[in-house]
Amino acid sequence: MKIIKIGRDESNDYIVDHCSASRFHSEIRIDDFGTAVYVDHSTNGTHINGIMVHNSQYNLTGTEKICIAREVEINVQDLIRKHGGRDMSTVIMPVNAHTPAPESSRSNGSGSFNANPAMGFGKTLGHFFKHYADFSGRARRSEYWYMVLWNMIFGIVPFVNILWWLATLIPFLALAVRRLHDVGRSGAWILINLIPVVGPVLMLIWLLTDSEPGANRWGNSPKYSK
Repeated sequence: MKIIKIGRDESNDYIVDHCSASRFHSEIRIDDFGTAVYVDHSTNGTHINGIMVHNSQYNLTGTEKICIAREVEINVQDLIRKHGGRDMSTVIMPVNAHTPAPESSRSNGSGSFNANPAMGFGKTLGHFFKHYADFSGRARRSEYWYMVLWNMIFGIVPFVNILWWLATLIPFLALAVRRLHDVGRSGAWILINLIPVVGPVLMLIWLLTDSEPGANRWGNSPKYSK
């Protein structure tokens, strides 16, 4: 069996020079029949074909592109072909250069993050229904609270407010879950609303909390980028 070790540490076979990659991020195991399995060991997880793989395995076909970090995308086929042997040479992944962070940037102890422009009020509505039952990923504060404003607008129109409530019940639950993901909490925490007084107050605090910089287990930050 051949094993390709991937990560930020220099002892890996394939070095990913990026702050959001873990020191020993993952490995690709290739058996004698050519079957490749991706094994994630990272803190933040890895995106493969839009699927989040976190501390688990994923069977590769050799055509996927592995998104190890926000700006590091590895073509699996090239990786296996070029670095499939045990005597593999060290490879430093290219990382895009960044301009100095503006005053609006934020630091989490590992560097500054640039704040991306917020989604416009008008675009929020289309984005909301496009992700109708999307309980994965992340949503920043502006996306959530713009939809609260849309709710208030449609909520004052007689009869329309009932239809609106029925049409938006599921997508609003999905949006709240994505908002929790954005602050680093599991979507299961939405059930805290069932606890009288304390539950809704804590939920409100989390919904008002700023985005967690960098990537977490639910994906990259929709607000902050390096």
